[in-house]
Amino acid sequence: MITKDNKFVCDICKVPVHFFPGEKGMNSPMLHTYLWKQCLKYYHIRYDEVSHQYLCDKCMEKAIGRPIQLKDLRLCPLSEDWAKEHYEHL
Repeated sequence: MITKDNKFVCDICKVPVHFFPGEKGMNSPMLHTYLWKQCLKYYHIRYDEVSHQYLCDKCMEKAIGRPIQLKDLRLCPLSEDWAKEHYEHL
């Protein structure tokens, strides 16, 4: 969700969501569509390509039942920067 002061927060736990490339503390990577839909279904959120849904990585991991893996990430700058922060060997 987007707050009144234009901050992005997780729709579930309400923590601030950071996902812009280069932003420190990135906690919202872009998952492949099938995993994103799985996350939304877990939280009973309707999938809609037009509206915006935001989940932090911890809520994503809860929904998929395991830690996010590199193979789960879409190839894009958002996910690349998230992976660099979360996987030291990259």
